[in-house]
Amino acid sequence: MNAESQHSQQHSENQLSETRLSQQHFSEKQRSEKQHSEKLHSEQQNSEQQNSEQQNSEHQNSEHQHSGHQLLKQHSEKQHSVRQSAEQQLLEKQCLEPHPAINSTNSPAGQIGRLTLTAVLVASAAALQIVESPLPRFLPWLKPGLANAMTLFALLRISASAAMTVAVFRTAVAAVFMGSLLSPVHLMSFAGATSAALSMTVLRKIFPATGLATLSVFGALVNNFAQLAVVQFMFASNLSIGLHLALMIWVALPSGLIVARVTQELLRRTP
Repeated sequence: MNAESQHSQQHSENQLSETRLSQQHFSEKQRSEKQHSEKLHSEQQNSEQQNSEQQNSEHQNSEHQHSGHQLLKQHSEKQHSVRQSAEQQLLEKQCLEPHPAINSTNSPAGQIGRLTLTAVLVASAAALQIVESPLPRFLPWLKPGLANAMTLFALLRISASAAMTVAVFRTAVAAVFMGSLLSPVHLMSFAGATSAALSMTVLRKIFPATGLATLSVFGALVNNFAQLAVVQFMFASNLSIGLHLALMIWVALPSGLIVARVTQELLRRTP
């Protein structure tokens, strides 16, 4: 009985020892798994932090590049604008200078060139006036006045006398073709064209640096005023001067700018 009791006690101690070893092994295994999990979590956090820092760095680089592109674009646009402005000023300066070959009065070629170009301008201006005549308008003197572009071209490219010649003869030629020679319409057109040519000549003489648009708008305004004066004188009508002056200014501005643009293109395309 004692031997069996000792054997049973030893067996129970062995089982208890195995249980303790098993618990220790299980505890160490849990501790190892926990450390491994914490290590993986830490590595994951570090990786996410590195990715976040890399994304922030890439975003900052992208913003810097975008800002650099915008600065380069603004600089390029500014240079392009300055270049266009300089080219425009140079073109206008060249346009306002008389052509040396045409204005050379010492050579027969220069005189022939002046006469030929003046004749072409007279014919072109008369054709434009004839084309404009059937266009509907509120008042007789309210029209685009594209024929004045030929007068302005003659003033800038040839001389003041050539501009006056174009103004006088283009109204006469147009009146002959339209059957209105010496009629009130012809007299109104004659007064407007010659007054515009004379006023632009005087303005350019007093202020040589006057721009093309200013000359054209001033000529259009004087043209309309001269035609209004002829209507008032011939028909002694009770026109509202204030209203018609306002209409003249309103019409002269866009028509003058259009004429200036046409003249500029003619000057640019003509050698």
